[in-house]
Amino acid sequence: LKWKDVDVEDVGRYSKTNDEVEERLISFITIRNSKTGDQREVPSNSGALFKRWAEYQRRYLKEHYPRLSATRDTLIFGNPKNDLQVHTYCQYTAAWKVIMTGVGSKLEGNKFSDKQYTIYSFRSSFIEDHIAKGTDIYLLSRLAGHSIQMLQRHYDRSDVRKFSDEITKLPYGKKGKVRKVIDLFD
Repeated sequence: LKWKDVDVEDVGRYSKTNDEVEERLISFITIRNSKTGDQREVPSNSGALFKRWAEYQRRYLKEHYPRLSATRDTLIFGNPKNDLQVHTYCQYTAAWKVIMTGVGSKLEGNKFSDKQYTIYSFRSSFIEDHIAKGTDIYLLSRLAGHSIQMLQRHYDRSDVRKFSDEITKLPYGKKGKVRKVIDLFD
């Protein structure tokens, strides 16, 4: 992912309480090289994080690698020890192990799966969370780059207990609808 693949927009809103416009940064991430070959754009609430990371990256490079500089063609997570090129798979794996050691015991996985969390779990969680909150399945399929059927088969792990009232509710005391035809010429 390069900086040119991320657009950040301030979609802030006016706060009557504070009498000011509050900044709310969202990002649009352009996926250029996907598994399926399709390009797509994904909106995200991570605009403020991208802004902070860009500022940090520039400061870090200036202090530790003054011959390097971040541009729109720079990898967002490039390895400064290797001229901002891609980190090796081993580096990502080692970093992931450190993260999981720190937070692994606090994570509650899906009750239908015993699989360990992986970096790919973020994608699964994103999709599963949006299915659970009722995001339009067509929109979600476009964002994920999958067909609706693929999303339902692999990611729809809806907890039926959340829908138990809807499924088990009995219509006590309700009368059936009474339909009456009105003759307009009577």
